[in-house]
Amino acid sequence: MTTRVLQVLVEEWELGCCGGPVHPGDRVEWSLTFSDRVEDAAGALLTETWLITDLPSASLGWSASLLTSGSVQAAWAADGGRTLPIGTHQMTGYLVASWHGGGVVADPPVVGGVVERIRVVEQRYELVHTPPADRPWAPGPWARGVFVPVPASAELTAVEVADGRDSGHALPAPGDTSYRTRSGWLVDLAVER
Repeated sequence: MTTRVLQVLVEEWELGCCGGPVHPGDRVEWSLTFSDRVEDAAGALLTETWLITDLPSASLGWSASLLTSGSVQAAWAADGGRTLPIGTHQMTGYLVASWHGGGVVADPPVVGGVVERIRVVEQRYELVHTPPADRPWAPGPWARGVFVPVPASAELTAVEVADGRDSGHALPAPGDTSYRTRSGWLVDLAVER
């Protein structure tokens, strides 16, 4: 059996809610979502040739696509009204693990593999007063803007377990214009080709 290693971002809230603990050597099965927001990638960028097909959406009338490359499948949900062209295309982005399914697509694909390495992701966020066009959600808790990840600000630290407890997740204080917090874990996942 030949394998390849994917870097998969496990968001802090996902693991804290439903996913942990995860250790090197664990066999896991996750639904994956592909994002092309390269500024959020936290060091996990991959450029891949994907076969893109339609995928039924679960809610909110979203358009969704299924991306397939070998044994790896990931969902992609349209945001900001964007859709992906059907066919084979090269895309750059990153993979995000989910235990929840739903929300993005009705029946998300599952990818299984073995965890090889785990790194904590700490990232800096900066206040912007006008949300970027591709992030149309409401402003932050003080209605003065929204905090967005600062490109290339991610710091990775190797750990032996991602457990979702004592997450280190911090929120900005009133008046802050930037802050650094743990945003999740970057997991090296060995999957069959």
